[in-house]
Amino acid sequence: MKAVSVSMVMMCCVSLIGFTSCSRSGMQNKTPASAKRMENFHWPEGKRAAISLSFDDARASQVSRGIPILDEYGVKATFFVLVEPMEKQLDGWKKAVANGHEIGNHSLVHPCSGNFPFSRDKALEDYTLGQMRRALLQANDKIG
Repeated sequence: MKAVSVSMVMMCCVSLIGFTSCSRSGMQNKTPASAKRMENFHWPEGKRAAISLSFDDARASQVSRGIPILDEYGVKATFFVLVEPMEKQLDGWKKAVANGHEIGNHSLVHPCSGNFPFSRDKALEDYTLGQMRRALLQANDKIG
């Protein structure tokens, strides 16, 4: 069951933000200043890499299934939430934050590329910076 749960966690991940290593070969394209900073960096508990997990949209299954699995294994993640679905399970999202997960702003209206038929009426390409700023600030107020 635990192997299935770990697989589910990995499958649920919308994006793998980064994987880095502190090996010397990874520093070959660094500037001298950044290479020096890397030499002085020490991973916690002797680790050599890190993975960041992020999930989008505040889907109901993230609260009911995903977060409990992550908590069972002591794994923390960042959830970029949309206001409306977040508000439907507010207590679950508050518990996630209390358990050490991060909540990020995925905007108020979630504009997508006009390349997708479902988003042509609110295409990202048609948004101005002012509209984006207002939508993000309004979502911040509600997520707060």
